[in-house]
Amino acid sequence: MSNSALCSHVDALEAMLRKRIALDADGLTPWEVLPFEKRKIECDAELSSKSLGIMSMVQEVKMLQGVLDTTTGLEEKWALEEDIIGKILWICWCGIHAEVGQVLPQALDHIVNDETVASELRNVRPWYIGNIFEEAAANPPDDIQAHLLRVMADAEARVSKYQLLLAEKAVR
Repeated sequence: MSNSALCSHVDALEAMLRKRIALDADGLTPWEVLPFEKRKIECDAELSSKSLGIMSMVQEVKMLQGVLDTTTGLEEKWALEEDIIGKILWICWCGIHAEVGQVLPQALDHIVNDETVASELRNVRPWYIGNIFEEAAANPPDDIQAHLLRVMADAEARVSKYQLLLAEKAVR
C-alpha cells in the first residue's frame, strides 16, 4: 500500500475517532459513556488495522491465482490452492468479525433495555444469550473444519505452503 493511501486511511480513522469522542460543554468526555466509546474505538482501530492487511491479502490472492493458472505440478497446485483458500477464509472471517463486533453491542443493548418487555424477562435475557454462545463454542470442529481452521490460521500468520514447498524443492 502506498504512503498516500495509508495516510488517507489514517486521516479517515482520526476523523472517525474525533467524531466518536463526544465532548460536553467544558470539553470533557462524559465518564458514563467512556467505557462503551473506548471499546468502539478499540474495535474501529482493530478493524482499520485488519483492513490494511486485507487489502494486501486480496492482492496476494489475485497474484496466487495467476500463478495457479500457469502451474502444472500437482504438489504446487495443491499448495497454491491451500494458500488461496486460507487467505479467502481469513478475509471472510475478518469481515464477519467486523460486522458482528459492531452489531452485537447494539443488539444486546436493545435486548437488555427493551422497555416493552417486563423487567423480570429482561434480567434473564442475557443468561439465555450466554447459553447460546456457550453451546456454539462447545461444539468441537470435525476433521474438515479443523483443517480449514489450520489453513486460515496459516494465512493469518502469513505462512505460505507454496513458498515452503518451493524452499523444500530448492534444498533437494
